[in-house]
Amino acid sequence: LEQAHRHNEAAGITGLLLHRDDSFFQILEGDREVVLDLYERIVADDRHERVEIVAEGPIDHREFKDWQMAFIELDDQDLSAMPGFSEILKNTPEAREFLQSLSRSKKLALLFSVLD
Repeated sequence: LEQAHRHNEAAGITGLLLHRDDSFFQILEGDREVVLDLYERIVADDRHERVEIVAEGPIDHREFKDWQMAFIELDDQDLSAMPGFSEILKNTPEAREFLQSLSRSKKLALLFSVLD
């Protein structure tokens, strides 16, 4: 993680890294060629299996502009005890409105964090 912070800061990459069980979910933001180069390095790393791109494309603005690579460990977490916890995923009109307003990357991160 420290190495990723140093590299990403130097390369102008920002993003989010979530971990749950044996799976990682990562969002990378930055210059397309720089991000693709990092992706190729991730794929070539023997520690990684079944690497795949879920979504890609241009964005209007960075979602994680202040994070060289935020890391969130989701194993064995009682998410209801975390500051800012909300039961927003209950099937209510407010929840649907909230989810519709999220960017694609935030929707994917939220989905990954609640799947068992």
